[in-house]
Amino acid sequence: MHKKNLMALPLALLLGACGGSGSGTADSPARTTYALQLVTLQEDSLANTQAEQCQVYYQTGNDTYYYASRVNDPSVALYNADGTQAKTLSVSDTGLVVVYADEIPEGGNLAITSTAQSQAFTEYNVLALDASLLGTLTLSVASSQKDGACLTGSYQQEGISSGYATLTLDDSFTSAPAIYRFDNGHDSFTSAKSVDVPLTTYGDQPVLVTAYGQYDADSGQASNMVGYAFVAADALCERTGCAASQVLAPLSQRPAIAFYNQGATDSAELRLNDTQGDYHWQTLTPADSDFSYTDALAEANWYAKAQGQYQGWALSRQQHLSNPEAGVDVDLLGSLNLTDADPSLSGDCGQNQYGCVLLEGADASAFGYQRTLVSAYSSSGKSYLSLQVLGQAKDSTPLPQVQSAAGAVLLSRDDLLAGSVTVSLVAADSALAKSAFLQHQLGSNLASQPFYYGTVLSPLASQEAQASVLASGSSLVVSRQ
Repeated sequence: MHKKNLMALPLALLLGACGGSGSGTADSPARTTYALQLVTLQEDSLANTQAEQCQVYYQTGNDTYYYASRVNDPSVALYNADGTQAKTLSVSDTGLVVVYADEIPEGGNLAITSTAQSQAFTEYNVLALDASLLGTLTLSVASSQKDGACLTGSYQQEGISSGYATLTLDDSFTSAPAIYRFDNGHDSFTSAKSVDVPLTTYGDQPVLVTAYGQYDADSGQASNMVGYAFVAADALCERTGCAASQVLAPLSQRPAIAFYNQGATDSAELRLNDTQGDYHWQTLTPADSDFSYTDALAEANWYAKAQGQYQGWALSRQQHLSNPEAGVDVDLLGSLNLTDADPSLSGDCGQNQYGCVLLEGADASAFGYQRTLVSAYSSSGKSYLSLQVLGQAKDSTPLPQVQSAAGAVLLSRDDLLAGSVTVSLVAADSALAKSAFLQHQLGSNLASQPFYYGTVLSPLASQEAQASVLASGSSLVVSRQ
């Protein structure tokens, strides 16, 4: 891991130095400021990040964690609604950018440009944010710098306990389940009423075990849920046959499931969230007519997650359930009015003569925020622009005519309009809309590539807490290329 003993000042201190949004004098009124910290993600073991006191932002595999080191090589500028550049902003040696709110052009945005240069090819990665998303942010960008000081913090992985659990059925079960499923993704096939299974728990969050009476090996779908148990770390034993038996609780209710838009819904899940964690409960299919429910979990937050394809759009909806004992309505589309039309690049954009993205096929007023990705090559084939625009959902999203630090336009208008575009739209409960959008953007970016540019970061521990908060609300994501 790179040495990080030359630590930069904490962001909060730098904010204080530039005034933040604090008080001014009578002659110098306070100006609202935003602070952006530019970083790049780097991987290491958890032990090394802890030893160097580096904050953790992402995890893959068993022991690969990503921390953030400060960079200052991107260029930053404000752009007008017509696409022209309004002002360049300075980037400190430690990658800090201070933005005055009153300098952000109305309808414009802030753009951060990273450049990767090779002998035959130049790649430009641009992240543009509108004013609604600006604040005190940590932003992951593409960078060749690898030795910057890391952002300090700590992430303590919850204690891991592994061993065996003994699952048994009481006399209320007339036959053994066809399959046991565990919330950590494992399955166990058995025909016995008592079975030893290997389990791993994390911290004080037990593992949910569900038992099903039927299993289709061809589709991998289990149905007719008959019982469940929560297995905690202190119930595990280091070998088979020595653990205290965990008796499965039988299910007491079978409320009805109503599937709307069955032709669009590929799959759905019923999930519950309580004080101990967020659990997958049961996979639902349009063929299901009811689901198994237990009175013991009546106080948990329940929600359904459905996904599918409709009119060429990929959809994912999360729906909070206030009283699951009354039944579940799995409605993927709701009141959406989607048509089979791709988003498109256009040069007919009103005051913006450089280019814009026309949403088409969807009504922006049904959503809160939008993520727009534009990819285009120069006609010479020697440069490539990847432009990501984050902001409020719009039927027409103006694009900044991004310039290099030397003032040259990165890509001509004709080359831009020959590119391709992808949009993702997010709608959520008003109190959670911004958080849901940023969580979706972070998950989408980092799942595809941990070094992905233009990601609004939050510490891994905060992401875990935020996921629990978002589980109590409803949200919708639609996307299309």
